[in-house]
Amino acid sequence: MPTLLRAFLVLALLYLFLTGVELLGGGFKSLGKDLVDGLFEGVSNPIGGLFVGLLATVLVQSSSVST
Repeated sequence: MPTLLRAFLVLALLYLFLTGVELLGGGFKSLGKDLVDGLFEGVSNPIGGLFVGLLATVLVQSSSVST
């Protein structure tokens, strides 16, 4: 495979990946804005913040949430 074609494919795939991440992030922002705002407003101590962060990470990393 020629080097120029390979470079073009890498750039095209990188563009598609970043566009997909942007769309997924926009969807999460629009669907969960009120929920996330409420969670972070209700947390006043660092331990509570840690658990909210862990919960958010588990939800985002779950394959059933993102597909």
